[in-house]
Amino acid sequence: MNKRQRKKKILSGLNKEERYRRMHCPVCDSEIGVFDEYFNSYGFCCIPCGYKYYGIGR
Repeated sequence: MNKRQRKKKILSGLNKEERYRRMHCPVCDSEIGVFDEYFNSYGFCCIPCGYKYYGIGR
């Protein structure tokens, strides 16, 4: 099964809101790929977005 087919299988069972949450950063709303390891581990597209979400200053 190739990547496109796996992505379709993962997202096909979800409603529109859940699909959006799985593919967009909650802080900056940038679109993220389904297989992005950092996003799947932490829920953010990058480290600065994580700091903003939790209100942590460097």
